[in-house]
Amino acid sequence: GWMENSMGRAWQAIEGSEMLLAPDQLTRLFSKLLAPFGEDHPFSCIPAALTQGTGRPPAGWPFIANTSEALYNNFVDPTSAPPSKKRKTGGGGNKGWKAANQEQDVVGALLEAEAAAGLQ
Repeated sequence: GWMENSMGRAWQAIEGSEMLLAPDQLTRLFSKLLAPFGEDHPFSCIPAALTQGTGRPPAGWPFIANTSEALYNNFVDPTSAPPSKKRKTGGGGNKGWKAANQEQDVVGALLEAEAAAGLQ
């Protein structure tokens, strides 16, 4: 996925990556990339094509922390299972975002766009 590809490259390129790319650091990085200029600014580092149907995910989007933890565990122990690409419904929405099922829509849209672009 989009997080796995970028962090896979960083993990190999950065000396001491297991300390520098810990789950909390990955979560902070990708959370900041969602809205680098703040929640009120429309810009996001996530390509608009991936979120055009659902809008930008909210601050604190659980997908980021969950995927960061799974990525770290997979990089530290490559024999562990890769991060799940499908999320269970439940939990989610925040401040005007249309609840957990819309989070599922964003994840699905991201995966579909990655597959269409040959990124998986």
